[in-house]
Amino acid sequence: ITVKDAVRLYIESNNAVLSPSTLRGYIANSKKMTSIEYLKIKKLTSVDIQTWISELTISGSSPKSIKNIYGLLRSSLTFCGIDKRFMIHLPTAPKKSKYSPEDEQILLLTAAGKFHEGKKRAFSAYERISKRMQGQPVPVPTR
Repeated sequence: ITVKDAVRLYIESNNAVLSPSTLRGYIANSKKMTSIEYLKIKKLTSVDIQTWISELTISGSSPKSIKNIYGLLRSSLTFCGIDKRFMIHLPTAPKKSKYSPEDEQILLLTAAGKFHEGKKRAFSAYERISKRMQGQPVPVPTR
């Protein structure tokens, strides 16, 4: 049985219990297995899978997408009785940097709250902070 057959069998067997969006995702993900789809599942190696993961990474797939695609492959292999442990490395998502406003920006927002009314208040403060961060002169709100 090939990887393609194993994934198809897994999807078809779980069709009744999968939500439509999960099913669509599985079908889309199964189409990204072209470089390994004709390999026999019993002969599948860590090198085969790692090479395929590297191809997905190079082609621009996000780390999250690759994790989901690999998850479908693992589930399909387990479903078909292949309980092999593959030594592979999935790509990691870049760390997101957290933004913390400077004291000056907090004061500006506070001042905006005191001197402006309604919905315009937050937008005006945001505009001033954006200008200040870009090095543009910023008018200070007055009473």
